[in-house]
Amino acid sequence: MLALTCLRRWIWIPWVVLAIAALLACGEDGDRVGRGVAGPASGGLVFVREVDGQADLARARIADGAVTALSPTPGREEQWPYWSDVARRVVFAARPYGPSLETDLFLWDPDTGEERTVASMPGRDERWPTWSPVEPRLAYVFKQPRRSSGIAVYDLATERSELVASVAFPGSLVRPAFSPDGQRLVAERRARRSSGTELWLLELGRAPRRLTGDPGALDMKARFTTDGRAILFTRWPEEGGKADLLLLDLESGTQRQLASLPGASDSSAWPSPTRDEIAFVSDRDGSADVFLADLADGVARNLTRSPETHEATPLWSPDGERVAILRRPRTEGGRKPSAAENRLAVIDREGRTLFETQGMMADWMPAWSEDGPRQR
Repeated sequence: MLALTCLRRWIWIPWVVLAIAALLACGEDGDRVGRGVAGPASGGLVFVREVDGQADLARARIADGAVTALSPTPGREEQWPYWSDVARRVVFAARPYGPSLETDLFLWDPDTGEERTVASMPGRDERWPTWSPVEPRLAYVFKQPRRSSGIAVYDLATERSELVASVAFPGSLVRPAFSPDGQRLVAERRARRSSGTELWLLELGRAPRRLTGDPGALDMKARFTTDGRAILFTRWPEEGGKADLLLLDLESGTQRQLASLPGASDSSAWPSPTRDEIAFVSDRDGSADVFLADLADGVARNLTRSPETHEATPLWSPDGERVAILRRPRTEGGRKPSAAENRLAVIDREGRTLFETQGMMADWMPAWSEDGPRQR
């Protein structure tokens, strides 16, 4: 049963880092290089790049296409970096290469190059970090194998984590996302492997509120609309089939399909931060392309039209003028593209490609200054 702390109990999570993790966190020079930030967050990306089988963080500057790698970390796989304009930090997940080793969360300061642990506890995974849009706080998922899963919020000012919600094994909580005012979270909850996925609204000091509960559906990738009044999510039939986009009004509880087309699979919607529109992925034109649609009428237009590739994970820039996307080559015989074949691209609202490089798992972040490094 999902439980929420009503007394706003603070839980201290010690900065315990095993000696082996500390060693693996160091590159050849022992530290990450600080390169600072310059300009708005819409001017650059932080992402994961795989070189010679090693996944490390890198940055890109959209204006001139420059790409620079951060210090390599041999023996450690880095994933899902996220930038906060408020905290002026990148949070990312990392784990040593190898089976059944825990994933921890780290903070990186681009001005100083300093890296430190957010939450690290032996025998426990920490992942799925997401920043509050208004405060230097981040939510993350923790999981203790065969015991419990939960969501906590870490405050950079106090260096403490507050428990928001937990669920007993075999249940799990994943993919938390903040509301625009930073007061609420939406997350996916799954009781067991074959029971569907529900969406839950989480607020400190209040009991969790179940938003969806179709046992035959996987409700996923939920995000608040820009005004915070509704939640947009993807619904997949658990037994297989086409996905749909749904818009859930939080006040009335009503749901409606958005940008739906019979026979098409629509998913991975991201609301624009500046307009009443969304970017999403659909196969309605024969391949997985990125579309733009109005929230009011759902009329959609194809931005990419690329039959030779599949697009995924559209991500709006903070100014609402660009979309970062993942491109994968279409393969034959069911072969899954390798990580090295993944490419990141930035397109504008007309679908024109402004930037492209090898990589994946991107987030928007200010670029470095013009006199900074220019590495390809």
